[in-house]
Amino acid sequence: MNAKFQVLGLLLLGSVGAASAAPTTPMTGYYPSDISQQQMTRAWDTMRMEDLKGDSICSNRATVWNYEMKRRHNIDSKKTFIHFTAAYIHANYDDGKHKSAFRRALEVRMGKKVWYYHVAPSVVSEGETYVMDKEFTEKPVVTAEWADTFIGHLSKKLNDREQRGELLERIHKNIRKITKKLRKKGEISESDQKKLDLDRRVLRLISKTPKVDGKYKVECKVIENIADHMFDPEAWCHLQDTSMYYWNPRNLNAVNFGSYFPISEEEYTAEAIESGANFIENSFSEESIVQSYKQAFGLDVEFK
Repeated sequence: MNAKFQVLGLLLLGSVGAASAAPTTPMTGYYPSDISQQQMTRAWDTMRMEDLKGDSICSNRATVWNYEMKRRHNIDSKKTFIHFTAAYIHANYDDGKHKSAFRRALEVRMGKKVWYYHVAPSVVSEGETYVMDKEFTEKPVVTAEWADTFIGHLSKKLNDREQRGELLERIHKNIRKITKKLRKKGEISESDQKKLDLDRRVLRLISKTPKVDGKYKVECKVIENIADHMFDPEAWCHLQDTSMYYWNPRNLNAVNFGSYFPISEEEYTAEAIESGANFIENSFSEESIVQSYKQAFGLDVEFK
């Protein structure tokens, strides 16, 4: 948990008690199997790929794979999520351009994909977590290598002098345009303030991005709760492990603060944190299994 939420937990001790002050994590009370490399290879080789639909959703693929690893091999696996921040989307997908909701919807209809998160099953083998994302990797890979499969796109952009220059110039142009309004009118709209904050955040993140052998290396922060992602925008992305039972970010919202829908930072109260404990997932739900098989593989299954 980051420092901000450690402080929040301390502040809440007096009102709700030490046991309920800390947010419930999606790993609370869950102990994944620690399997051998041979067992992991066997599980990988038997992961369902037949009937996989081209428009399958990652959370549905992952749920089927988790479920079948349990049924076929008795493996208590995990899910590993990567959550992309607004800064990552602004720099990677939008090249520093501010896009309206209408423009975004239009691009989606035209086939442009913008990922807000991605998830795949993972297993613990000899104490190390390996992500089992058969759609995108050729073998089980450690979490950092898996994450780089996706965030590596931004690393390449930052390491290309021309692309990096175009991105920086566009962002500086955005900032000059809005600050000019501010000087002229003495104030700016809430929308412009959000754009200004986002552009400045991207510049900060670029300046803080570590270099390996002289090249930018985009990395994600590791978190325990989705609130750490929602309320910590000063990162390109966040990595989160959960038990195999959590279907998608809605379920992560629920176990963190008792609501399937995002909440504001002001609403992240002791009561919200306490209510999250009512949403711990300790089994596969019929809804998640039936819908995941149908959407990802086109199969009608009977939940057992």
